Amino acid sequence: MGYLDEPVRVTAEITSVALAELGLTDGAPVWASVKATQIDLYGADDQ
Repeated sequence: MGYLDEPVRVTAEITSVALAELGLTDGAPVWASVKATQIDLYGADDQ
């Protein structure tokens, strides 16, 4: 298990239904938990 020392920018793909159910708006702060069999990480220069 790993922990981060500071907030990081995360991009996630969600459905429009999930967007509406969560009541998310552009720029709103969120908390994320990741449970996956595969996670792809990219350096800041790869954006």
